[in-house]
Amino acid sequence: MEDNGFHGNIPKTIKNSKVTGYIPYEFRNLEKLEELNLSGNPDLNGYVLPLPNLKTCDLNQSGLCNLSNSVCSSSHECTKNEIEKTNTEIHNPNKNEFKDRSIGFFENIFNKIKNFFDFRKIFYRDSDEPPVIYIIRFVIFIFIIVFLFELASHVLGWISDFWSLLMECRKIVKRNKKSYSDAYSDVDSDNDDTDNYSDVSSEYNYDDTNVFIKVNNNTNNNYNANNNINYNNISIHFDTNNIDEIYNNIFHNTNTNTNTNTNTNNI
Repeated sequence: MEDNGFHGNIPKTIKNSKVTGYIPYEFRNLEKLEELNLSGNPDLNGYVLPLPNLKTCDLNQSGLCNLSNSVCSSSHECTKNEIEKTNTEIHNPNKNEFKDRSIGFFENIFNKIKNFFDFRKIFYRDSDEPPVIYIIRFVIFIFIIVFLFELASHVLGWISDFWSLLMECRKIVKRNKKSYSDAYSDVDSDNDDTDNYSDVSSEYNYDDTNVFIKVNNNTNNNYNANNNINYNNISIHFDTNNIDEIYNNIFHNTNTNTNTNTNTNNI
């Protein structure tokens, strides 16, 4: 600290100081320091030790890095390697101090790229920056804008095509569903027409004097709305063995009797 001429009273500001190397460990003794301007010192290295009362800090165009969540802001945040090297160079007794306020390698690269394409630098150039850097950055910025517009146009086209395909599929599904519904309705209509018919099987047993007819109805529906026959199994006994007479008697009564039971000898 003596080399920099800080004797006696601790200063509250350091402006435009031309220094090199690493900021010494004793710098943390400047507890009353409120303003720090070390911009334009590319030969400075390491980090700035955090101070309790520091309110304004400018490290632009310097070789310094800034600790994460620090008042001081530079071109990039400190990596673990930079912090370890700085701790060694300034003889920090705590070799692991500030490691938790560092960033990883890839994050550091990302921050450098972000700083290069800083929106504010698109429209103005730093005084110590070569004009060619500003031109290159501006051209790249325009290229990125054009690329993003083209990409957005293609994406919107893909979305539109996908939406049209989705709507067409929806129409096909609705059309097939309607066709299926119509076909199912026709089948129901056909079934309604055949519901009045019963599945009937008959057994004929006869001897010389008697004929027994057992009619098996496989459904619970009536044979006819008017003949009141609603049994699953019906046994009919005739006191005759004339098959033709029985046949004519059964079907004659079934077709002509609308309000009475079938005309049989015994039910």
